[in-house]
Amino acid sequence: MDVQETTAACRDAFAELASPACIQDPYPFMRWLREHDPVHRAASGLFLLSRHADIYWALKATGDVFRGPAPGELARYFPRAATSLSLNLLASTLAMKDPPTHTRLRRLISRDFTMRQIDNLRPSIARIVAARLDGMAPALERGEAVDLHWEFALALPMLVFAELFGMPQDDMFGLAAGIGAILEGLSPHASDPQLAAADAASARVQAYFSDLIQRKRTDPCNDIVSMVVGVHDDDADTLSDAELISMLWGMLLGGFATTAATIDHAVLAMLAYPEQRHWL
Repeated sequence: MDVQETTAACRDAFAELASPACIQDPYPFMRWLREHDPVHRAASGLFLLSRHADIYWALKATGDVFRGPAPGELARYFPRAATSLSLNLLASTLAMKDPPTHTRLRRLISRDFTMRQIDNLRPSIARIVAARLDGMAPALERGEAVDLHWEFALALPMLVFAELFGMPQDDMFGLAAGIGAILEGLSPHASDPQLAAADAASARVQAYFSDLIQRKRTDPCNDIVSMVVGVHDDDADTLSDAELISMLWGMLLGGFATTAATIDHAVLAMLAYPEQRHWL
């Protein structure tokens, strides 16, 4: 789409956002969408809101109008969801649930996933960051180019997740290799082969987390999975294995690519606007 010449409403913003040109530089189209078609309804019937006030209203003032889809609704609107493991895992994540299910799941995870637990990770994260930077330094000192995305931005969330979940680092790198395929399969415009590849990768993640949960029950450590599967004498309610696997799958997909992209864009922004570095 030529944003400069566009005056009519876009028929399908989701398709435009998935185009190669928009992936390369999405901001002109996002600006156009916000200014000319802020409450966009795509050909599929999905809505895309791009103004803060509209999003706030939809989430806070409309009751259950904008709610997560029930299993039957998901299959009706997205027929492939009836047989797709990845789409079913997505639908079962915390973000897709409504009260009272959302309230229960959030309570069960938040009793262990606390600010104190996150603070306890700080020394490990600092150690991981220092080790990655130290590993990059010799090549930089020789004047060689180092790929920040592969050597640092992608590696950091993988290694932090390994600490958080109590996993060997090599296991996390193995799981992370399939995340790109899963994310491609979750796109509204994914082809059947892409969705099949996503389901195969999700099945590997699901099987690994199922085994990890059993190992943490018999040999708990100081990690979030051990804490969640542990006995809480003051609370008889627990997460089922399926609920916990869905939550771990969602955390991995939600925190992996987003963290890497944040690091990448932050460095690009600092290079583009060096006068702003003092804010750091």
